[in-house]
Amino acid sequence: MNKEQALGMEKIAKGPFAPIYPAMAKELIEKSQKKNGVCLDIGGGGGQLGLNIKALTNMEVVNLDINPFTIDIAIENAKEMGQTENFQAIAADVQALPMENDSIDLCVSRGSYWFWEDRAQGFREIKRVLKKDGIAIIGCGFVSNEILQDVIKKMATVKPEWNEMRINMFKNNPVEDFKRALIEASIDNFVIEEYSHSRWIIIRK
Repeated sequence: MNKEQALGMEKIAKGPFAPIYPAMAKELIEKSQKKNGVCLDIGGGGGQLGLNIKALTNMEVVNLDINPFTIDIAIENAKEMGQTENFQAIAADVQALPMENDSIDLCVSRGSYWFWEDRAQGFREIKRVLKKDGIAIIGCGFVSNEILQDVIKKMATVKPEWNEMRINMFKNNPVEDFKRALIEASIDNFVIEEYSHSRWIIIRK
């Protein structure tokens, strides 16, 4: 992980992907029914999703990304949004979350789970840090087909091969693979929601 990668992802997040985060924050709040406590965003990059969740709730937000160069970016974005209070940005791996057991009310992640080296271990760690009534919503989504089509159109001018890569990512990582990882992690209270524009793994503890 390096600075160039962090800046490249931030350019996309503030460009073609920009419409995703406010809409997704609303969607995840509705799904989770969480508005208080601590929210952990895994693979949060520049903090766009977590900061939008924070703006709509009373939650403390921890933005976690494996790339340490995202820390300064996320902090700067928090300043721009006026959301610096109760916001942290840290560098860590989902396979070894630096949080105490039973400490997280809501865990979210958009787009990172494709890249977890050991998915079962990532899910074990999420289960460990969730509070007894906590919920994790992990996956990849665009909220609606309208937003997805808008992103596809914009990404075509930035990275023409992106949509084919997106399609192949879903095709090469079927739902059954994630079910196996969840079972290996001793997680049985989960559902997987599959849409034309999104996939969400919802875990309750």
